[in-house]
Amino acid sequence: MIVDLNEKRKKQVENIICKKVAWHFWLVLIVWVIVLLVAIVAECCAKTDSVAKMIGENIDKFYDLVVTISTILTAAVVFFYGIIDSKRLGVANRTIISYYVGGYTIPIWFMLTLINLLILCLCINAEYVYVAVAETGYLFLLQLGIIFLILMSTSYRKHIKAICKIEKKQLLLMLECVENDEEPPWIYMVHHMESIAGSDSLFLDKSQMICELLKVPLKVENQTGVYWKKVIYKYYYQNLSELFGRISAEQELEKIYEILYEFAQENAQRSLDDESRSICILVNSAILNAALDSGTVGKSGFCKCFINKYVNDEMRNKQIILFYLFHELMCGRNINIIDEQTIKSLNFVGELKEELEEMEDECRDFWEIWAEQYRISIETSTVGFSNAMCTLEGKNQKSYPMMYIKNLLRKKER
Repeated sequence: MIVDLNEKRKKQVENIICKKVAWHFWLVLIVWVIVLLVAIVAECCAKTDSVAKMIGENIDKFYDLVVTISTILTAAVVFFYGIIDSKRLGVANRTIISYYVGGYTIPIWFMLTLINLLILCLCINAEYVYVAVAETGYLFLLQLGIIFLILMSTSYRKHIKAICKIEKKQLLLMLECVENDEEPPWIYMVHHMESIAGSDSLFLDKSQMICELLKVPLKVENQTGVYWKKVIYKYYYQNLSELFGRISAEQELEKIYEILYEFAQENAQRSLDDESRSICILVNSAILNAALDSGTVGKSGFCKCFINKYVNDEMRNKQIILFYLFHELMCGRNINIIDEQTIKSLNFVGELKEELEEMEDECRDFWEIWAEQYRISIETSTVGFSNAMCTLEGKNQKSYPMMYIKNLLRKKER
């Protein structure tokens, strides 16, 4: 896989997270042009002055209303720019409005209202009644639209929706990179999970946002295959490693664990075919591996409870074998994380050797995803996998971590 990031990918990330304008902006400009053209045509084609005269007599009242709303709008814009750098769930309001409608949309729309006020004033003085009416209606709706955007950008539900939308776009960009044998531009992406973990928000708000972020990949439709698996694994592993790394308080960690237990349970219920079951096991593997690799407090108890209680019976044996194999990878990176009590407490049912023979190809697929995550060479990865599998099957004793695990299992049986 190509490690060097090219400028194209960096620019794509910037376009996702630093959007300047959105379709809302262009819609307003197009509507403005259409309204002006229609009003000018109506002005030119008007054959009677009675309607124009009646409208002209009352236009001043509507003009006063628009000016009053403009005053309110100005106060709202000043207020918005006063809180634009304030953060909620670790993400600034400036970023959210950029996600939602683009960073330039509100200031340009505001300038557009000031320009339209001048045009409206000139039209009234020149007695261009139809144009004045069209401008009044358009200006009124534009002002309400700006106030609506400002209110929505500070809404908690919109906050969650906007972040999840960006996460989905970043996820699809990662998929595109993997399909083109490029390194996903993770370093340039916004790591919302880490930002949320480090924020000062109420944990209730944080927990809701974490739940929504965990569901983002599962809402992407019609994606299968090895590339998608690589992306999903990286998404969960990287995000949860950062989450565990930022949260050190045991009370909050326990709540995070509860969220992951519930997520695993819901994910298992969606696994109705072989492909979805494989994805479910992969996601569980990413969660467990992130906990082990990050060294989070209480990781042993979390892994034991996660596997024994929240992984389906039909998937549990596979999950445990993958859990064993990941220890081989960790020990290869000089990280000694084998916990005796955790290994002994896992509820494996049946013969280990028989289960290994049935899922050897699947284990190899998972192993390759892990090895690529840690940038382990193909030769080293192949030897490590072979030694681990053969040791677990009893064909040789070349893997010391797997030998240690097998000895622990023998003690458990006695």
